[in-house]
Amino acid sequence: MDRRLKCLTCESVATGVVRTLAEQEENLELKSELVWNFTVFRENKDCSISLDAVGSPPRFWLYPRCTTHKYNEGDSIVLCPEYHDYLELIPSSLLAPANEHFILIDSNWIDAERLLRWPEFCNKHHAGSCHTLPERQNVTWAKYIILIDVEDCCLVEVYRPETYVALSYVWGKIPGVLETTKGNFDKLRVQGSLTEECNLRCLPKTVKDAITFTKMMRQRYLWVDRLCIIQDDLDLIQEQLSWMSSIYANSYFTIIAADGSDANYGLRGVGADSSPRSYTPKLFRFSETCVMMSKPEPETQYNLTEWHRRGWTFQERVLSPRNIVFFRNRVFWECRKSVWSEELAGEPDGVVSGMSARKYDRYSYSHLQWPDIHQYAKLVSSYNNRLLSYQSDGLRAFSAVLDVLSQTFEGGFLHGLSELFFDYALLWRPNTPAIRRIDADHQGSAFPSWSWVGWQGNIVISCLKISHQLVLEEANSTRSLISIQPLVAWYKISSRTGKKELISNSYQYNENHQEDSSIIPPGWSRVQSFQREDNIRGDSPSRVVFRQKDIPGIEFVRPVPIQTKRVTAPLDNWTSELTFQSHRTFLFIGSILGIAHHRKAWSHIAMQMVPYCVSCTLVDSESRGVGMLYLNTSKETEVVTGEKCEIILISGGIAHLGENQQAKTWLEEWKILDEIKDLAVYEYYNVLCVERKGSFTYRKALGRIWREGWHRQHPEELSIFAIQTLV
Repeated sequence: MDRRLKCLTCESVATGVVRTLAEQEENLELKSELVWNFTVFRENKDCSISLDAVGSPPRFWLYPRCTTHKYNEGDSIVLCPEYHDYLELIPSSLLAPANEHFILIDSNWIDAERLLRWPEFCNKHHAGSCHTLPERQNVTWAKYIILIDVEDCCLVEVYRPETYVALSYVWGKIPGVLETTKGNFDKLRVQGSLTEECNLRCLPKTVKDAITFTKMMRQRYLWVDRLCIIQDDLDLIQEQLSWMSSIYANSYFTIIAADGSDANYGLRGVGADSSPRSYTPKLFRFSETCVMMSKPEPETQYNLTEWHRRGWTFQERVLSPRNIVFFRNRVFWECRKSVWSEELAGEPDGVVSGMSARKYDRYSYSHLQWPDIHQYAKLVSSYNNRLLSYQSDGLRAFSAVLDVLSQTFEGGFLHGLSELFFDYALLWRPNTPAIRRIDADHQGSAFPSWSWVGWQGNIVISCLKISHQLVLEEANSTRSLISIQPLVAWYKISSRTGKKELISNSYQYNENHQEDSSIIPPGWSRVQSFQREDNIRGDSPSRVVFRQKDIPGIEFVRPVPIQTKRVTAPLDNWTSELTFQSHRTFLFIGSILGIAHHRKAWSHIAMQMVPYCVSCTLVDSESRGVGMLYLNTSKETEVVTGEKCEIILISGGIAHLGENQQAKTWLEEWKILDEIKDLAVYEYYNVLCVERKGSFTYRKALGRIWREGWHRQHPEELSIFAIQTLV
């Protein structure tokens, strides 16, 4: 049974549904309108399954329901709840000739002619989204690119190829793999060199099959990192790494080799020289005329492969506007507009798709003209929960994404943090326990403790969903429940000159633009917009919004820096030190806060569910609760009640309750601490818990302190000359 129907009793009931429908074949004939409108409900003690058809064109669903049965999930016994999961069924071409239907594909070999229709359809219908982009969305071409010429079987240097295919795959630990070096580069440029026995023997199967597949897709050039980057030329490696965004963003499409644990797995089923795949569709034969197939299982946390764990592969898929994905013996296409699978008829086959066809959200990227910190935060969180063979690659493996984002984020990024939204970017915290990234290249950790890039694990930016809106459509309300105010001037230090330079941190430079008398930036206009019914404060029927002349149809909460032309991201030549002046006090660890420690999140690194980190209250010397900390542990036994903490202020915050006291869901101390739980407006400070080692200070945890509780401590002013990188 499909993993999406977990309960064994539900599986037997599903079989009963199929048998019952087969017995009622006369009610399911194609001529009957009932074929689109049946619901079968078969009882079996406490379990049942319904088969429903909904929508137009219709979509079919098997819903299991089991109120008392239990099933195993890892080491736990879990009650199978009502409608605990579902399975979507795809009709045959007989039942849905004009709409999406299943196609019986070859179990062993891929039909290249059908796959060719995917890029052809995208070429014809997706201009402006997947290709032929506006100038501001283009990623600058590399000075030159080394490619595999799959016709002449050799390497070539090309300055701007018309089209080429890129490969994203897992290297693994395979000895004796052919790679390009300064010593063999000229030899590999000789026509036919890749077919010589000594070279062919050392080519991994995935690379061989990628060459075959590139030919099948009628393309001439293929980019493979191991061959197209000279591996023993450090200067060239650095140069090529700076071009990663260009290489993937400008590819005709990218082959995502998601199956297998190393480069010898191959692309199964792409031709006579490859290994056959093994694919068997799961069919539900309700009757001779009513046959359906279970919808192919998507990528989920339960079926991910080694490719999904690796850090380098993330940006390759994100930045490629079009991908052909080899996953679990199937092949599917994803571009910025559509997703098509080889066993489902879709738009390129001339039918109407009933699916919501869009790129898997984890890898989606939108070219925007404004700096979208929500998109940045999603990409950071998705990437940082992956594995790197070398922790020194912590920033390099994400640098191509930052390079593209820099086109809209004024000031670029400092060790992975947006300078424009620096106060916000500092509010990252571990969702599940994170470990320090150690950079062996620098004899310890060269990654700052104050940046997420210094830690490997599942991290989130705290309260971002309700604390920062740019576009009115981003949330159900027209106001942010939480606003952040800058209180600290941050400085970075040049690694070349040693001089410090102010970080812009100008996200709130325009907060006063709501006032009619304020001057707004050129290109912006101030207009009235009617307040929505779910106005979180209920204090006005309308509000001021902003429009930008170069971005029609979008209403902004406030003006933001807009890039009107493409920019080149500056090189990151800054030390890992962060200097500033602020205030500090000393508080103590209190009790465990909330119930987050009973929850779990998926870890790509561990490939299993991992407990959330715990949080705790902060109390003063009189044991009064004044705030909270997000800790970097999931074990309550590691929380030392009464431990003294050095707390440093980094920004201010003000929160309004919102409908159903929504803000208290995010600011959990607001519900717990006696002196603030009845406040309608919660004013607080964002703080860091830090630890000193010698002359350096490093970050331990993020937290919040009630403003009045903070000032009761009589905090002292101090200068931090370095929040450093120590482990």
